[in-house]
Amino acid sequence: MDYNLPWVEKYRPHKLSEIVGQDKIVTSLTKMFNGGSFPHLLFYGGSGSGKTSTILAILNDYYGTKKKLMVMRLEVLILLEKKLKVLQKRKTIL
Repeated sequence: MDYNLPWVEKYRPHKLSEIVGQDKIVTSLTKMFNGGSFPHLLFYGGSGSGKTSTILAILNDYYGTKKKLMVMRLEVLILLEKKLKVLQKRKTIL
């Protein structure tokens, strides 16, 4: 067990069945994926609402140890977004 993990990572749900307080969403997602459909999804919500945890739980449930092959990180887009905010604060025109 890694004691250096932040508590949000340490206690993050690893399966859809471990997600608490979102019964309708979990049921809908489970039915969707058990039915053989794996559509493109867009998760929306405020900070701390469970978007990332839900996505990681889906990946764990349906891909298991192969999930690293299925994940594409959007770090480049995040960096560009931060750069754009800096430019907007400076009132620089692109």
